[in-house]
Amino acid sequence: REFVFQFNLHVMQLPWLSYRTGFTPISKFSSDSGWGCMLRTAQMLLATALLRHYSPMWEIPPDDRSRNLLLRKVLVWFNDDMVAPYSLQNIILAGERLGKKAGNWFGPATVSASLKRLNDTHSECPMKLYHSVHSFVPPEEIHSLCSGIGLRRSGGKIVPELGGSGGASTGEPDWTHSLLLMIPCRLGASSINPIYLPTLVAYMKLPWSVGFIGGKPNSSFYFIGTQGDRLYYLDPHTTQRVERVSLETDKPLYSYHVRAPHSMKLEKIDESLALGFYIRDRQEWEEFEAALKSLTENGGLHPIFTIDSPQTPTSTILSDSSSSTISFSVTDSYTNLATTITPRGGHGTRSEKEKENEEQEHGGDVSVGVGEVNLSSSGVGFGEASRALRDSQGVVEKSLSPSATRLVDEFVEGTSGVEEEREGGEGEAEEDDFGFEFV
Repeated sequence: REFVFQFNLHVMQLPWLSYRTGFTPISKFSSDSGWGCMLRTAQMLLATALLRHYSPMWEIPPDDRSRNLLLRKVLVWFNDDMVAPYSLQNIILAGERLGKKAGNWFGPATVSASLKRLNDTHSECPMKLYHSVHSFVPPEEIHSLCSGIGLRRSGGKIVPELGGSGGASTGEPDWTHSLLLMIPCRLGASSINPIYLPTLVAYMKLPWSVGFIGGKPNSSFYFIGTQGDRLYYLDPHTTQRVERVSLETDKPLYSYHVRAPHSMKLEKIDESLALGFYIRDRQEWEEFEAALKSLTENGGLHPIFTIDSPQTPTSTILSDSSSSTISFSVTDSYTNLATTITPRGGHGTRSEKEKENEEQEHGGDVSVGVGEVNLSSSGVGFGEASRALRDSQGVVEKSLSPSATRLVDEFVEGTSGVEEEREGGEGEAEEDDFGFEFV
């Protein structure tokens, strides 16, 4: 009972940003109901990281006046107007450069990139945002971003341009800003690959985690915790009148809080999501790196992303035309994996009608591994290997590493480096009573 009480208390302190109506129109929209849930969940994740920066939320009672002031200090940056740096309006403007506009569905990678653009121009923010591409996080870029010191190439290595006060263990420049690390990723073809579920849970339990955004097709939630086989999340699919936050009043912010989260089965989440980690300084970064390494090497988990500079791996591609299977053998600095793509429905030849129906249903694409890599089956030039891939619409029996997925891009034409984004109406939020199971 005490645990449930404390968890609910923690949830009540988290910023809840939902659909709003009545703001100054964006194009023809005065409400984001039905299309803005990914934007709202991204705002929640960012606002939570900012609160983590200023003070651990669980150390301040929810009715404390300083707590209320702190919350206002953060939420004023999310007002629904053009003045607030992370407003719905400004996220949409940043998204226009990425081909999005008001009323469109923003995927996890697009909204992360949009927030990155806004953060780059927000000089008052004490935290820098890094948006990972292809699930790689080059450490030299992190240190450059958070220390404000540029990079140069020296002797085949990337090093800081200038000297400065150094970290205790590295001698490199100390950070002047904290970090919000956002990792957009796609963890499966048409559904999440179960091999990544233990890793996702382990990431959520790290002290640097601020959760992740994702959910169900065309519905985004902000996932804040896990217990057993269930994930707990804040749901933005409630429409409220616009409420402007001000530092000049102590009026309670009831519309920015919920009393309890929703929950859903872990395996039910959509394969496209974006992880979030808040890291305060260089020392925490080193601890974060060590923890990730331990999860992989000692915990036996399959990593969703890697802290490393992209390397060029070597590979071979073998085609077994008798079984219609393509084997990718990849050796790189990250890992050594053998990956096969096998046709749905087992081995053998399918009819032309079956192939046509499957191409219409799946768009002729097979998604492999992580890093939002989408392997287009329209590629040609690989003989039997290419034809087997085109016909397979297969499932990945063992996922490629991020380095490997970049390699396979080079072999198949039409590769897309962004996640599959869906436009259109969002589904209704799943109504799931909050509860715990105790063993």
